[in-house]
Amino acid sequence: MARHTVCYGKCTTYSPGEVEGALAATLALFGGWGAGLPAPPARVLVKPNLLADFPPEKHVTTHPAVVRAVVKSLLDAGYTVTVGDAPAPSVVGVEKIWAVTGIGAVCDELGVRWISFDAAGHRRVAGINPIDPDLTIARPVMEADAVVNLPKFKTHGLTLLTGGVKNLYGYVPGMRKTELHKKALHPADFALVVADIFRARPPEITIFDAITAMHGSGPSAGKPYPFERLVIADNAAAGDHSLALKVGADPDLLPLERACLAYGLFDPGGIEERGDVPAGAPGFKLPITYWVPRLPLPFGRFLSRKTRFFPEIRPERCSRCGLCARTCPNGAVRREQGDFSIDYSRCIACMCCQEICPSHAIELGGTAAARAFRVFRGLHHRLTRKGREPAPTV
Repeated sequence: MARHTVCYGKCTTYSPGEVEGALAATLALFGGWGAGLPAPPARVLVKPNLLADFPPEKHVTTHPAVVRAVVKSLLDAGYTVTVGDAPAPSVVGVEKIWAVTGIGAVCDELGVRWISFDAAGHRRVAGINPIDPDLTIARPVMEADAVVNLPKFKTHGLTLLTGGVKNLYGYVPGMRKTELHKKALHPADFALVVADIFRARPPEITIFDAITAMHGSGPSAGKPYPFERLVIADNAAAGDHSLALKVGADPDLLPLERACLAYGLFDPGGIEERGDVPAGAPGFKLPITYWVPRLPLPFGRFLSRKTRFFPEIRPERCSRCGLCARTCPNGAVRREQGDFSIDYSRCIACMCCQEICPSHAIELGGTAAARAFRVFRGLHHRLTRKGREPAPTV
C-alpha cells in the first residue's frame, strides 16, 4: 500500500486561468485540501520560495500566479491564510523582495497578510542532527495549524536539486542561516541540517511550481526548463524523489534524499504517482557539482576541499551592486579599486553569492583538480548519453 501520493497536473503557462484550472484538477486527483489539511477555518501558512528580488520572468522564485491560485483556492475553501518566508532582508530590503517577486501584490489583491520570518520571532526546537541540533524555526511556522509548501523546482550547486525539502530552509530566520552555512561545509552535513528542519515541522502539503523549472547552474543563474507541471505531494521528500527520477538524477547522489532516508522521513518504494506523469525530461542538466556527494565521509570532507568548485566573478557582467559582498556569510567577497574579488582562503563554497547575484556574474569555477574533473565529466556524459536520450515528456 502506498504511503505517499504525488500528483502531476499539466500546465504549460503562467496564465492565471490555466494555473487555477491545473491546480483544481491536480488537487482533485490528490483528494482536495481535506486530504492533507485540517478542516476550515484552520490557519494555513503558505510558504513560497522567495530567494531574493528576482522578477517572475527570471523563474528563480515561486511564480506569483501559482501563489495566487493556491491562496485563492484556500480562501474559497474557508481557510484563514497567511503567506510567509525569510528571504535576504540583510542584503535587500524585504519589502523590495515581496514587491519585485510579485508575491506582495498577490497578498494585497487577495487581502491576506504576508509575514517576514526575520521580524516575526522564533522558537528553539530540539533537533537530532549532529551539526547543529539546536534548531531555530520562525514562530509563525510553529504556530500555524498547517503549512502549504510552495517550492520552485530548480537545480542547486550545493544540493544538486532544490524543491520541497530545501525550501524549508526558509523556516530559519535571519543570520541563523548564515551561521549554519559556516558550520555545514560539506553537502552531506548541510543536508542533515535541512532534513532535520523538515523532520521538526513537515508541511502538510507541498505544491511544486515546476511549470517552468530551472536547470544547469541553479538556483538563480541557470536556464529555464519547460517541465510544464504542477506537482502536489503529501510528503515533501517523496515529491522531491519523484521529480528527481523524472529529470534523470540519481537519488543516491542527492544529499537531501540520503539525509531524509537516514532519518526515516519517507519511503521511496511507497510512492503512488497520479495524473499527467512525465516519462522524462530530455536535455535537463544537473549542476557541475553533481559528483561531490559521491565522496564518502569523512574522506569526502578532505577531498572535497582539494577538488572543490568555487564561485568566480565575471567582471564583464558585474554591475558592482555589492550584493555578493553583503551576502557572503564568511566575508570572502571584497571590493578593491571598484571591482569585487573573492578571497578563497575564506570562501566556504556555500554559493550564496551566486544565488543572490542579479546579473548572473558569478559562475562555478574551482581548483585544478575540479576543472580536470569537469572536462572528464563532459566527455563521459557525451559518450554515455549518445543514443540513450530519455523518452519525451508526455
